[in-house]
Amino acid sequence: MNEQLYTFLLLAATGAVLAFVFDCYRVTRNTLKLRRFATALGDLFYWLLATVVVFLALLKGNWGEIRFFVFLALFSGAGLYFRFLSVYATLILGKTARTIGKILRLVGVVISYLLIRPILLPTRWVYRRAISGGTRLFRWATVPKDGKPPEV
Repeated sequence: MNEQLYTFLLLAATGAVLAFVFDCYRVTRNTLKLRRFATALGDLFYWLLATVVVFLALLKGNWGEIRFFVFLALFSGAGLYFRFLSVYATLILGKTARTIGKILRLVGVVISYLLIRPILLPTRWVYRRAISGGTRLFRWATVPKDGKPPEV
């Protein structure tokens, strides 16, 4: 009986953890506004991950035996998580995602001003001088000595 209780609690915790991972995926999907193909890939990845996690939990808990109480434990753990913790977790995860997005945008602006612009400004200056010099050279090479443009 003690081993069955351990397995039940382990699988209930596994169900709750998988529900939390699903909330993380859901917040990420909504934050990044993923399209159909990326959502399908994300769903596939989630279910592959869930399968591996449940398989490992089953191996640890009861040597991989699948019985009715396994499904009962997984669904009860996920159900309790969704009933009592999911709302708070999604709020915290959403705020965290927005904060990380703001920090990444700030880092992008800093990198742009400190690294990219100092390289691009001299490069643009040299490029513009080379183009204008090339245009003058082209005009000098194509205009005849008498100053009249060639007839076509």
